[in-house]
Amino acid sequence: MPLFQDFSEQPRKKLKFHCTSCGEEIVTRYLRPGDVLICKLCQCETMVPRVADETNEEPTYRKFVRNVVSLPTPDDTGAETLTDPTPWGLVSILKYYGIIILFFFTMTCLASAVVGFKYGFQKAKSPDFPPPAPDYSAMANSITLNIIGTFIGWFLSIFLIYYIVVKRHHNEFFKSLHLLPVSSDIIMKYLKIAIITVFAVLVLGFGIYYSPLIKYVPKELPIEKFLSGGYKEMIIFSVFAIIAPFPEELLYRGFLYKGLARSIGKIVAAIIVTSLFVLGHAGQLGYSILNLVLIAILATVLVVIRVKTDSLTKCVIVHQLYNTFLIIIMWIFAILFGFEHTQLRG
Repeated sequence: MPLFQDFSEQPRKKLKFHCTSCGEEIVTRYLRPGDVLICKLCQCETMVPRVADETNEEPTYRKFVRNVVSLPTPDDTGAETLTDPTPWGLVSILKYYGIIILFFFTMTCLASAVVGFKYGFQKAKSPDFPPPAPDYSAMANSITLNIIGTFIGWFLSIFLIYYIVVKRHHNEFFKSLHLLPVSSDIIMKYLKIAIITVFAVLVLGFGIYYSPLIKYVPKELPIEKFLSGGYKEMIIFSVFAIIAPFPEELLYRGFLYKGLARSIGKIVAAIIVTSLFVLGHAGQLGYSILNLVLIAILATVLVVIRVKTDSLTKCVIVHQLYNTFLIIIMWIFAILFGFEHTQLRG
């Protein structure tokens, strides 16, 4: 499929067909062949047939009930194929990022305007006693502002993904993102993968710390400075690390990967999503290349799981367990050696 060709914005046609149980005529706008609804007359589930007729009549069913795997349709060779039920693509992803950037740019401008107005008003009121200039750096690094900004970002991201997937393109939220329940055996299997990933990251991290490469790592990373503050900062970081896997996986390996894979292919989508995930953690690691390599190990494991199993749930499990194990290790180091030793360089 061409890079910028996106069919997600095309309107769905009205379809007319009959209930397979009672023969009631049904006209709907949002359903596609293979989708299921409940007949109002007989209260039985009926599937939209592949041969449903297009119509200009007013729909009698305006909402779908649920999506199922689309009906097999013959391709050019006569073989049976399955249609991908995920309708969003590159255009929807660009709109998502456009809204996110616009929102935070607006919030930044409003915050700057409020601060400027406050200090300007004080200066006009007391011209003989000019107030100190606002410390924008301190504001940006404020724990409170970072907590508020992070939660607002997560909430906005989840809301936009839900709107695009469910409200805009009429899919089931969890099913279309492949976020479905798994058995306890599957959890135990991916627990092992999480442990192996943590071990690999720690071994490489300690290898960097006790090698000449340590000179290429900044002496004080932003996240290390935060963690060295004491129990309060460690507790805040721990809570965020436990919560973060769900919104991050929902965005990167869920919404972005699925939309990009549909538009430009799985391999390119996997590379782009992995790069975005690593860059998303670059700021807290001082843009240190070696530390970003450690994050890239986790990102690679997660995207391989996503491509191989087509399951977002397994990505969430591994990410959650990975963060939990690292948090436990960091708390052990903090209690035994002090918070100044909770370093991410090794």
